[in-house]
Amino acid sequence: MTLTCFQSSKRILRAAAALAALLAARPALATDYIYWTNYLNGTISRAVLPAGPVDDPWIKPAVLGNPAAIVTDGVNVYWVDNAGGSPRIGTAPLSTPVDTTGTNPYVLSGVSFSTQLRGLSIDTDGTDIFLFVADYGGKKLTAVNLTSKATTTLLDTSTIGTGIDPAGMLPGACRIDSSASPKVIYWGTHTGQIYSTTFTYTGGVPGAGTTTQLATGFPADSIWDLSYTGGNLYAMIFANFGDPNSGINLISGGIGTVVGNGGQGYSQGNGLRAWNGNFYYYDAFGLQVMPVGGASPTVILTPADTMVGGITTVTPNATVVSLTSLTAKAANGKVTVSWTTGSEVATTGFNVHRATTLAGPYTRVNAALIPATGTNVSGASYAWTDAQVAAGTTYFYKLEDVDAKGQSTFHGPVSALAANSAIAAFQATPASIFLGGGSLLAWTVNGASALLDGTAVTGASQWVAPTATRSYTLTAGADSAVTTVTVKAFGLDDIAGLAKAWGHKRGEAAYDPSYDLNGDGQVDDTDAALCFKGL
Repeated sequence: MTLTCFQSSKRILRAAAALAALLAARPALATDYIYWTNYLNGTISRAVLPAGPVDDPWIKPAVLGNPAAIVTDGVNVYWVDNAGGSPRIGTAPLSTPVDTTGTNPYVLSGVSFSTQLRGLSIDTDGTDIFLFVADYGGKKLTAVNLTSKATTTLLDTSTIGTGIDPAGMLPGACRIDSSASPKVIYWGTHTGQIYSTTFTYTGGVPGAGTTTQLATGFPADSIWDLSYTGGNLYAMIFANFGDPNSGINLISGGIGTVVGNGGQGYSQGNGLRAWNGNFYYYDAFGLQVMPVGGASPTVILTPADTMVGGITTVTPNATVVSLTSLTAKAANGKVTVSWTTGSEVATTGFNVHRATTLAGPYTRVNAALIPATGTNVSGASYAWTDAQVAAGTTYFYKLEDVDAKGQSTFHGPVSALAANSAIAAFQATPASIFLGGGSLLAWTVNGASALLDGTAVTGASQWVAPTATRSYTLTAGADSAVTTVTVKAFGLDDIAGLAKAWGHKRGEAAYDPSYDLNGDGQVDDTDAALCFKGL
């Protein structure tokens, strides 16, 4: 046990040191950048967001061959390159000046591949950073530990799982949802399918869980890129003019739904990344921007590139939230989402997104941003209650943390089954009595025993005769739902009040609802009988 605790503590310290180093190593970029690779020209370019200026090319070393997918960890960019039949991973610091001389090979040392590479994604286990590579030629997904340079086969034709055609294991684009629990890697295939595979880290090594087919029927070799934003998965489909699937597809089951084609069809669309509420992608018209969920794209840059292999974006000093817990709990006809952070760096606030299926789509359900209250050295606890739920429905929730620039990270999902309120009704009749009078407490409890003022009760009602005004508390259900009612007990001193209200009806100045014990809108003989009962 001592050794295990020591190893765990050592791992936590390594994680803290890695986070501190990552934050300290962020390049001194003036603003946000977008990076893209040019597969045919053999260059990597970049531009200041949202509309330039442009470094095109940013890097064009002599050894750079056919760069494709590109990602960033906020300090470096990484890309896959299939130059000269020698597949490899390239890398360069974000702070690298413009280089068109070819003096730097920009190759990630200690890692080699033998077959064609396509997609690339990035993740961390909290200690080390991993690149996930779509090894198209090797028919597998491979993880590369950037610290140790160790490679792990996450998935191949022998481990893809039952019910899935191994012939489809020709992975191209891939994208990771690091906020899911367990984490999920989405990947597209040469044969037109999109899959999701869950994975977890054990001892610093990623291992695959369940693989599920999300979509099928896309044209062969058309799934060019994937992007995950707002709790939803999108695919850039590279297809011919007129193909109904060409463009950005929302993947929510089936073949997908083309969104926001703007009349252009994206027939040559490639590279897709979401940033600051917008999609950025490249097609025959140039580098374009379009609001997520929007319809009309705008050409913002027309660099002289002919075939973009990948796009990524970087935001200096982006939000970093260390989430220590995230739960969803159903109680009393509502669902409460709770979370706790260990630290918050440059965080503005949080949003809660909800869906009725694990795959989504997810929709934001909080009306306004939930303000962040933690700091970079201490976190905070939060709770948000969803009252608009239907009994018998399972709801899935994702938490979004947002920084001052609108950049966000998603966590979750977590789920809860909404149930009927344990207490459907609790009332006292009459609610006002005179000394010696009585009131009937009546309740309706859904499938649960009840406690009245902490004492178990049977049936659905009980007479009470309090000698002074008091409240009664009903508790029921596994979640201990609580409801109270108050019985107002009048004394002899209230006879003067009764006399003053006597004979008056609702709407008249002297009418007092406290003495309208039967609630018929007037104080009369019936109310007097109730008042004087037992006196």
